Amino acid sequence: MYSYTGCWCWIVIDPTAKFWGNMIRILEFEVFLWFALGFNFYWYIRCIGFLKRLYKKEVSKSLLIRLFSYPMVLVFCWSWTTINRIYNIFAENSTTLNVLQIVFVSFEGLFNAIIYGFNKNVRSCLKEKFLGKKDLSESLDPNNNINEEIELSEYIND
Repeated sequence: MYSYTGCWCWIVIDPTAKFWGNMIRILEFEVFLWFALGFNFYWYIRCIGFLKRLYKKEVSKSLLIRLFSYPMVLVFCWSWTTINRIYNIFAENSTTLNVLQIVFVSFEGLFNAIIYGFNKNVRSCLKEKFLGKKDLSESLDPNNNINEEIELSEYIND
């Protein structure tokens, strides 16, 4: 039942029991994956609610977007795996879906790094480094959110 089958799966599909082989693949990975994604969404929503209650103010839009972006990256990157498995129930392997699955699952870390690190200060440094432009409104001084990732209070609107 378990053997190398290509494209990151080890469950061999018997041609006479294709439906059940794919169902085993889905039950052993996809169900747990989507449960974990739902769990992540639940706790992100709870964290946002906690921040709103803690500060009795509205949480800044940039924080909400960033908090919501992490689970959306998970959904976007891992959806291709689920689509591929469901497609395999009804048809033969699709090279296109296999490539999409591999590419997007591999890019999950890159997407998370972009969300985490692409803040106002990083954008300002990139503009200065690559375009030779210094944006005075986003200059890197100690009073301009230099500790944006450390100080949670920087995200709360006054």
